[in-house]
Parts: sequence; structure tokens; C-alpha cells
Amino acid sequence: MLRLKTELHEASEAVRRAEEVAASTLLILRGEAGTGKTHLLCDMVKRRVEARQPTILLMGQRFIS
Repeated sequence: MLRLKTELHEASEAVRRAEEVAASTLLILRGEAGTGKTHLLCDMVKRRVEARQPTILLMGQRFIS
């Protein structure tokens, strides 16, 4: 029972955090190469542009000299 309670609490916290991130105007996405970050971001940008929402996507590798 304690394990279930712990897992439910962790899930609740993850949802709360996801809601905070979704409401934010800034998102920094990090992760290992090949995990789909660029694909996810490009899909998000495409949907926002189609909805005529202002969108700026800055790719980190463009800032490395």
C-alpha cells in the first residue's frame, strides 16, 4: 500500500510540474542525442504556426562557435 501511495504522489507531482511547464512562455529541452527533441519541437512549431500563434524556436547548436 505504501508503494502505491508513493507512486500516486510521484505521478501527481509530475502532472503538477507538467502543468507549470505547459503554462510557461519559455521551454528549455535537454536530453541525449537521438531521443526526438528536435522532432518534437519542430512538430510543436508547425502546429503553432498553423494556428497563427507567435513562435520562436532557437536551436542550441546555432550558438556554439
